[in-house]
Amino acid sequence: MGLFGTVYDGQIKNLHVSGSINVKDPSHDEVLHAGGVAGYFFGLGSIVNTTSSVDITISYEKHAVVAGGIAGYFSGRNFVNCSSSGDIQVTSGCAGVDVYIGGLIGHFYGNSYSPIVERCYSTGDITVNANGGYTVGGIVGYTSVAQVKISQCYSTCDITTNAENYDRDGYIGVGGILGQANWGTNVSDCFTTGNLR
Repeated sequence: MGLFGTVYDGQIKNLHVSGSINVKDPSHDEVLHAGGVAGYFFGLGSIVNTTSSVDITISYEKHAVVAGGIAGYFSGRNFVNCSSSGDIQVTSGCAGVDVYIGGLIGHFYGNSYSPIVERCYSTGDITVNANGGYTVGGIVGYTSVAQVKISQCYSTCDITTNAENYDRDGYIGVGGILGQANWGTNVSDCFTTGNLR
């Protein structure tokens, strides 16, 4: 869900999007991917020189949520010179499912081409209220599988979560740059000034 729902081997560059995405309890029973530009981006493509000022609001009681200011799920090669200023608010009432939220990318799935996030920033605020596990990051919510490099990025996002109400059915990861890093993730020359609550 986004300007582009799914992109395969695509090149997105020199693009600006604005507006809002509002989703409340969709009828389908599967993972919900949402991004200001692309909900689900995979293959060997790249997103370059792209900005989003899309506000994203999701309430989903049935399954997992993966959302980012630019891309919900990203498994491409390069993510360079991108920014997002939209706010993200996610409510998930389903225990036992995972929520991945990032200021730019919700879930960055690495590949053998050593993909990068470089010279990017996010300024929108993030609010997550989830009964299951969640990872939230000012730049990327969650990285997985292979080599991923995040460099020369910054976030001013204020991130608010409901850790005090968490039912312990899963795990929590919250970070100013990255919520949770899997093996092979390298973060360098990045900073954050946002508040984590």
